[in-house]
Amino acid sequence: MTIKDLPKNKIKSLKKRVNLTIPADLLAAAKARKLNLSDLAAHGIYLGLQSDNVAEQWYQQNKDAVDSYNDQIDRSGLIIESYWLKDMKERGEL
Repeated sequence: MTIKDLPKNKIKSLKKRVNLTIPADLLAAAKARKLNLSDLAAHGIYLGLQSDNVAEQWYQQNKDAVDSYNDQIDRSGLIIESYWLKDMKERGEL
């Protein structure tokens, strides 16, 4: 069940009033299109939370590989580092 499935009087009781600061041109554009700012803000927050959840899930699923790679870099440095240093020496930057 989503909030849209609830009766309007129930939805109002679940919502909370907040102050929001956004760029003036963004506000003007939304008003010109007669968009519901509360719905847009709520949707944006929802998407942000979903994005955080996806990133955290990915990290947890790949934590061992990420840690292993970071350990390898700590031990041996970046594979491309020797090429960077060579190029910098050839250009006289080192």
